[in-house]
Amino acid sequence: MKILLSTFISVLFFTTAYTQMQDKIFFGKQNLGVRPTDIYTMNGNGNNQNFIYSDGGHVSHLSVSEDGSKLVYTSEASSTGAREIFIMNTDGTNHQQITVNNDGLGSSNGRFYNDTKIWYSRNSLEWWEMNYDGTGQSQIKNWSSLGNQSWAFSFNKLRTKVTYSRGTGLPQALDIYIANIDLTNEIRLTNNGTYDDDPRFSPDGSMIVWQRAGANGTMNIMVMRSDGSNQQQLTNVPAQTFIQQPMFSSDGLKIYYNYNNGSQTDIYVMNVDGTSQTNITNTPTKNEYLYWVVKNTGTISGNVTSNGNPLQNVLIKLLDEYSMPIINFSNQFSDASGTYTFADVPTGNYQVMIVEPLGYKVDQNPKVTTVVGGQTSIVDFNLEKVVIQNMARSKGYWKHQFDVYVSNKGKAQETQEQLSNYINLVQSRYTPHFGFYAMLTTNEQWQEILSVKGNAGMREKAKSQLAALVLNVVSLKIGQYEVVTFDGKTAGDVITYVSELIQDGDINNDELAKDLAERVNNQTTIDAGLVNPMQNILYKFEQTNSTKPDAYLLVQNYPNPFNPSTKISWQSPVGSWQTLKIYDVLGNEVATLVNEFREAGSYEVEFDALEISSGAYLYKFQAGNFIDTKKMILLR
Repeated sequence: MKILLSTFISVLFFTTAYTQMQDKIFFGKQNLGVRPTDIYTMNGNGNNQNFIYSDGGHVSHLSVSEDGSKLVYTSEASSTGAREIFIMNTDGTNHQQITVNNDGLGSSNGRFYNDTKIWYSRNSLEWWEMNYDGTGQSQIKNWSSLGNQSWAFSFNKLRTKVTYSRGTGLPQALDIYIANIDLTNEIRLTNNGTYDDDPRFSPDGSMIVWQRAGANGTMNIMVMRSDGSNQQQLTNVPAQTFIQQPMFSSDGLKIYYNYNNGSQTDIYVMNVDGTSQTNITNTPTKNEYLYWVVKNTGTISGNVTSNGNPLQNVLIKLLDEYSMPIINFSNQFSDASGTYTFADVPTGNYQVMIVEPLGYKVDQNPKVTTVVGGQTSIVDFNLEKVVIQNMARSKGYWKHQFDVYVSNKGKAQETQEQLSNYINLVQSRYTPHFGFYAMLTTNEQWQEILSVKGNAGMREKAKSQLAALVLNVVSLKIGQYEVVTFDGKTAGDVITYVSELIQDGDINNDELAKDLAERVNNQTTIDAGLVNPMQNILYKFEQTNSTKPDAYLLVQNYPNPFNPSTKISWQSPVGSWQTLKIYDVLGNEVATLVNEFREAGSYEVEFDALEISSGAYLYKFQAGNFIDTKKMILLR
């Protein structure tokens, strides 16, 4: 069985576009045959190129601080005329030269160690440390004492490990090593008798990518696990061409690199398995050099309040600037302090939409915001209570309303349109939590549930009073936040607790359930200590986390890349026949993980890939008319 090629292409396009949209690339640009290099930034797809700075020299070995605010680089446009290290803000301001070492091979490869220190290389023989302003210089390691040179190194994100190349240098061998951050427990990862150089960690520290020199003046990209296992060559360039300075995308799913075709250098991107190699610059008459990749994302966060008080379990959705849902971001619920957060949001314009709980009106919905890389955009919502006075009505009142329209006799206070709207609100706001009235969609059915006689069972009586209470809330005759007990419990608390008492199956609780609902319907305050709901539910259109999902969702597998197993999660808002299948990149079915009817809910399965080869695969989830496909990487 095969999936449509168009489906596969669209999935690859979306995965690539979204991954690269998260990245911000710092790169150099120069005219062919001209030494000075200007510093630019762009998105991971090559768009939105912005000039930052030009110092009139050949800029190299640029890196960016963890917070994205500063960069360091090497240039010979210095006070000494030698290669020295410079620092500035990433917007090009506050530019300073911070070394004046005047070394023969120069000072280079500055790397931010923490928020105060920079490591760098001198003469490709020694590692040094200094403050951001160039003071406090001290030697970390003298590799020349071992008869070696070492200039290229990088840290893992936690700054617990360092990977680096060292050896006798050209024309002899360099190998890749890894060690603790204090250079203890050094392990040699490659021993190929060739020139292995410029290693970089993946974002999670599990993989290392580097460049390896080959025959006929070539240089290719290699990748391995950080313990040295599973070494693979990802590229195979023609003679007299070479690839340099590979580095991972911010999510670890792509690799960026420089490719020189013998006459011009451009920046490319590919999948971590070496597929889909794409030129993202390709500017005629220009060389473009990859320097550094940072996560080009920010955060959207805010508080949901009413009269200064936090509201919990309010649903917030993230939309794009055209009001379309963004499938990569799950809906968020405000926590006990009223706070919600969308993290790692790519830069750009968005709309944040709140789902108004029953009895509340939001000040503005949706709200427009702009995400800037490395910053938090604050979007707060203040909700106003719509119900001002408790106007709850008895079960008899609600029975009479439906009687009028069923028998066509008498006079009702509620219109037929209003009753139909109340029924819809019950189904959309209450039924997702408790299903007692899921099948009640007509006037006749509601008349029947409200007409329970005195000789009926206590559970039926409780359901009848609860039906009236739910109608009181959806019709805004009483707010779900209205305090109805002497110890501060609300009408919403009573709905939840009464529903739980009926649902627990214990007939001894049914009379209490009936009495509690009836007291609220009759506007009688309930004694303290009687209402103790297990859940905190805010009744609204979508369900809360404690119940079935509100939408279909296929989650990115984790870990990814993986070896040999990974977990795949999904959710479905309704029961349906569901399938989850694995395909290779040609559309051939590899495995069927799920093929059965499943109830509404959230699920997770583990995929064991021991029997298949490394590479890119697709997993496709289908439930009813919903279909979604995502990409994953098996890397041995």
